[in-house]
Amino acid sequence: MRRPVLFIVGPQSPNRVKPIAMPSFFELIRRTSRVAAILLATAAVPRAAEPPPVPPAPQPTVRAYMKAMKAGDLDTAMKLTATVEGLPEARVRQGLETYSRTLKEQDVETVFHESRATQECALVIVEQRRPKMRAEPSLLPVMLVLRDGAWKVLPKLDKQLRETALSASQMDQIRVLGKWFVGMIDEVELRSREEYSRPLEATKATLAGAWRRSDDAILTLLKLDKDGTFTEARIKAGKLISRPRGRWSVADGRVRFNYDQATPTDSQTADQRVVAITRNLLGLEAAGKKRIWRRMPDSAHATLMKGLGDDLNSQ
Repeated sequence: MRRPVLFIVGPQSPNRVKPIAMPSFFELIRRTSRVAAILLATAAVPRAAEPPPVPPAPQPTVRAYMKAMKAGDLDTAMKLTATVEGLPEARVRQGLETYSRTLKEQDVETVFHESRATQECALVIVEQRRPKMRAEPSLLPVMLVLRDGAWKVLPKLDKQLRETALSASQMDQIRVLGKWFVGMIDEVELRSREEYSRPLEATKATLAGAWRRSDDAILTLLKLDKDGTFTEARIKAGKLISRPRGRWSVADGRVRFNYDQATPTDSQTADQRVVAITRNLLGLEAAGKKRIWRRMPDSAHATLMKGLGDDLNSQ
């Protein structure tokens, strides 16, 4: 049987006829079946599973948590803390209260460094600086867990609670994050030490606080208050030998002391040039002599002064 032929006039050759053979009925069936088979095969291929949602960055949670702790806002801190089965809420709150009080009493400065997150856990490296207590800062790994799409700070857990509160997968993720933190310690500490020893500008804010120095068997404590007053205590063999007071100011790299009463040298004012200042060291020069002061905690200064008593009036 001959196939039917369809004649089409080409658009470029109006007087020329092109013969095109039409497919047979069986060939149409075969082609249709092939297309149907391809469509069925495509439909049978399962869709790739959608990737799980990316967890939010953990730093904002830790920032809000530390801000609340420094301010003593325990209600906000509790909301940002993960609840753990078997750990009473009252016990968690008591721990937060103690930590919050320490942050305020020691005037801790918090610096946030790198962070890393897995699918369910995260770790943020927090640096806590105590400029009035010690030169070197301390690093704190703040661990978080994902709860209902939001990061929560994980409270301190003992081994038994960790085994019951965390899944095996979460424990594996925490171990991975812990190894990462250990590997980051040297890098972060080196960066912090460089910043800690960086020279500062001599201002009332950088000079204010408690300082000490020792020479000629005399321990001298200097307290520069932010309100512009100062107290200087000179101690020898555990006894207070003088306690001058007055007002202080700083300008153009010089500290000026105005004493309430004449000092033993009958000088009521003393100008000292600031030759160096970092977070914990202060170098002052007067009459060609340089003296190095070291910062001390305000609480330690208060304890020493209380132990000396107030038997000696200003001299």
